[in-house]
Amino acid sequence: MDFYGIHPNVHPDFSKLSAPVLGLFGEQDNFIPLETIESLVTAVQDRGGAIATKVYPNAGHAFFNDTRPDAYNWEAAIAAWDRTLKFFQQHL
Repeated sequence: MDFYGIHPNVHPDFSKLSAPVLGLFGEQDNFIPLETIESLVTAVQDRGGAIATKVYPNAGHAFFNDTRPDAYNWEAAIAAWDRTLKFFQQHL
């Protein structure tokens, strides 16, 4: 599960990945540009992993954090939570 992306200084070894990945991102996230999401998808897939991503429009970094009114996006958070539960039901 990947909410908001990977720290720019961390380079995971996806060759050992054995579980599918769900990545949820905000379109207006200034920390995780769309190019970074595309790179993540390519890196996982190139190593034989499965990844699904969703980019929520009008959502920025920390869109799921309801303790941060400056960042919280109710519509994106509800949709992301629903997607997360469905992902877990399918894969756990």
